[in-house]
Amino acid sequence: MQPRSKERLRAADLGYSVSSGLKMPHEEWVQVIENWMLTISQDGGIERYDDLHIDIIDPLWTPKPAWMNGGLEAFHAAIKLRNTHKLPFTVGLGLSLDTGDDIGQGGSVSTSDLQARLNWTPPSLYLFHPGQEPGKDSHRAIQEGVIDADAISARLIFADAATVSDCYYLKFRRVSSDDYTQSVFLLG
Repeated sequence: MQPRSKERLRAADLGYSVSSGLKMPHEEWVQVIENWMLTISQDGGIERYDDLHIDIIDPLWTPKPAWMNGGLEAFHAAIKLRNTHKLPFTVGLGLSLDTGDDIGQGGSVSTSDLQARLNWTPPSLYLFHPGQEPGKDSHRAIQEGVIDADAISARLIFADAATVSDCYYLKFRRVSSDDYTQSVFLLG
């Protein structure tokens, strides 16, 4: 697979076809996740933050009401695959939020809270090197001039999934932008 810039990964890029409107068998979407994980762990995709949107994993996860449940299913499957392959990475589920009030520091957040705040982008799976997960590595991004110094990184409590080891709320503005981005990352 060739390095991509900001293009979204398609199921066809992973060697799988997605039947329009039909739910992929569990084994097939697990293979999509597995192939993505093994590919980006070998081709520099982790450093490029190559993600896998859940609507690419299973077309039933395309409608917004299915995003949280689909994202959590994919997240759990990715953790199991990471453990099976003994990969030394943290699995992340990135959730892009609508702008609005900050979630706040040290608060608790639920699946329904996050579903209500999702913006137009489906959740995505990521792999991170330990210690370089979003929320844990904001100071480096500020020092490198990627994001402004007023970035917020707050640890949250996410009680709806046992496999979530950490949860971070991020609010930041890229140095070249006037707009703030808000997101939550579930890590496992």
